Amino acid sequence: MYFTNYNSISFPSNKNNEDIVFASNTYGWVIDGATGLAKKNITGCSSDAAWFVKAWDEYLKKNIDNMSLTLKQIIEDGMRVIEREFYKLDKTNSIDKLSIPSASIALIRINNNKIEYFLLGDCTLIAENVDGKHIKIKDKSVEKLDGIAVEELKRHMKEEGLGFNEARNRVNDLLIKHRLLKNTPEGYWVLEFNREAIDNAIIGELEFEQYKKFLLMSDGFAAIADVYKYIEHSNIISAVEELGLNIVYEIIRKIENEDIDMKKYPRLKAGDDASAIIFY
Repeated sequence: MYFTNYNSISFPSNKNNEDIVFASNTYGWVIDGATGLAKKNITGCSSDAAWFVKAWDEYLKKNIDNMSLTLKQIIEDGMRVIEREFYKLDKTNSIDKLSIPSASIALIRINNNKIEYFLLGDCTLIAENVDGKHIKIKDKSVEKLDGIAVEELKRHMKEEGLGFNEARNRVNDLLIKHRLLKNTPEGYWVLEFNREAIDNAIIGELEFEQYKKFLLMSDGFAAIADVYKYIEHSNIISAVEELGLNIVYEIIRKIENEDIDMKKYPRLKAGDDASAIIFY
């Protein structure tokens, strides 16, 4: 069994892309690196987040075909491998929690007559069944914390008349507080070097004969539904099929560019790296 068609995109919001995607006719993934809040660069790459997602991409390409292992087992093994590689690059011996790279991931694989999926962080999986009905699979923990920060940002902009940059600086301490909650029960679970996170991943499977279309998105692409409300989640696969991923991406950037002061759609940055894969 295999996917008849698939397509993917991954575009940065500025010079460096901290997302990565890969797709084939039997599996695919979107990995969204978390922009660092610390100023350190351990790896010498454009950012440690960019290094991290590339390391995972390379690891998965080598190991995803091992059908004797579950997706959870593959991720567990990969975590050990990539952790060793990262700490070999550390010359400071003083890495704090804010400096450890992390990422969100949405991963699917065909195994016999099943579609296996594995999600950590705030990437999204939309699946459409043969009757045209949709399910959305996503952990909303990051979204909840970001919502608290956005409300605080809005308060500074509205009540104090601050522009975005100054208001964003005012909420930086709150963002650091939230980042320190990563991979804790009080916060959110992401792909990092914490084994407990894997136990809190969203893991499952769908019948291949019942579900034929799948859309994997980083939060920068899913913003067209989550933040800008331009497309409903139930219509996003149809929109991507009709318009194509590139046109949907262009709509996202048009919305963001027309709201450069971020008053219509308050958010923590003007735009984000945007990545998606459609299988159909």
